[in-house]
Amino acid sequence: DRKESKEDSIRYFTSYATAERYDLDGLKRYLQGSKFYSLSLLPEDVQDVLHVYIVQKEPCNFIDRKEAFLFRQGSSVYWNFQSDEIQKFQEIVKKFALRPYHQKLLSTESEQLPYYSVNENSCLKYDTILLNSNKDKETQKLEKFTCSIATALSVKLAIWEIALDKYVSSIQWVPEALREGQQVRMSRNEILKKTGELLSLRYQINLASDLLIVPDFFWDRDNLEQLYIKLCTYLDMSGRTKVMNEKLNHCTELAELLRTHLSEKHSLRLEWGIIGLIAIE
Repeated sequence: DRKESKEDSIRYFTSYATAERYDLDGLKRYLQGSKFYSLSLLPEDVQDVLHVYIVQKEPCNFIDRKEAFLFRQGSSVYWNFQSDEIQKFQEIVKKFALRPYHQKLLSTESEQLPYYSVNENSCLKYDTILLNSNKDKETQKLEKFTCSIATALSVKLAIWEIALDKYVSSIQWVPEALREGQQVRMSRNEILKKTGELLSLRYQINLASDLLIVPDFFWDRDNLEQLYIKLCTYLDMSGRTKVMNEKLNHCTELAELLRTHLSEKHSLRLEWGIIGLIAIE
């Protein structure tokens, strides 16, 4: 009976990365005029995040509350939403998505974890989030927000992993061609474009995200920081980021080789041009 009761109490939260960025200001104005959704305030030091919950007819406890966190970098996390409720809300979010991702990515790259309420300290146990039901509403909200930060970053990293894999696939013929002594037929513009793709990925991973550091939000919130770190460890964020950067380093070396190869070809053409002009004279 205890097991059945526990299973009945389990809820799920699901995370998606659906776009490069969200226009949160426009989305906020839209939701303020809705009777189905309501906005909730987050602490003043939280930037670039919207906290939304579905307006429910009957009062409910924090475990049954249907709420979502939307991050400006294009990720959204849904707590206790049914699949049709997620789909309905994402149709709204899509209107404010900047450079949305392909629909196929949205169906394959998501993160779903179970959670339920307990009378002990909130923590990650195996693959389940345990949330203390005795804490005040603000703390309960921030604990959900903490979990959302980690999973939102994880699904964003998954999108970048796919982008890097596609990049690697697009240039995997180059080392083989060089090994066989074949000509590498790539224009200067093509090489510059490939270099730009690399720089963009490296910037997003290492500078524009919190993959390498613990977000400033946790600097004076030790309990939340521990929950965040444990969840990031479970999601293998550090290991995945390290692998990404190692791949980026190898790709950067190859891009540099291509630039050098192109410069040598250009110099050789100039030399032969000069020799031709001298011969004509």
